[in-house]
Amino acid sequence: MRARTIRSAAIPFIGSLLLLAAAGCPSSPAPVGAPCDLGVPTSSGDVTISSPALDCAGGVCLQVGTGPALCSAECGSDDDCVGNVPRSAGTCQNGFTCTAATSFGMYACRKLCVCRDLLPAPPLCETAL
Repeated sequence: MRARTIRSAAIPFIGSLLLLAAAGCPSSPAPVGAPCDLGVPTSSGDVTISSPALDCAGGVCLQVGTGPALCSAECGSDDDCVGNVPRSAGTCQNGFTCTAATSFGMYACRKLCVCRDLLPAPPLCETAL
């Protein structure tokens, strides 16, 4: 009789754990090019960078002008920005390039993956002589 009580109590407990695991597990961070939430209001014509962006694998959410906010990442070359979100997703038809997006703030003159459809004017970045 005692074994029957334990078994009957264990089934609902295990079922509850499975439901919680399925509903409560966060998804993995999104790749470069996936939509993201900046968490701040933006103004048109500017480059807005939010970091750390925990929903993005690269830790950066980037918006150029009035375009969509997309996950980005620091990069060394264009190769670091390929093979992420498929172009059919409609977010960036011409792929990503590795370029400096701004000359202000924490990401001044640092290279990020930027959608070619939305490239900002090149920032004025001084180079060391």
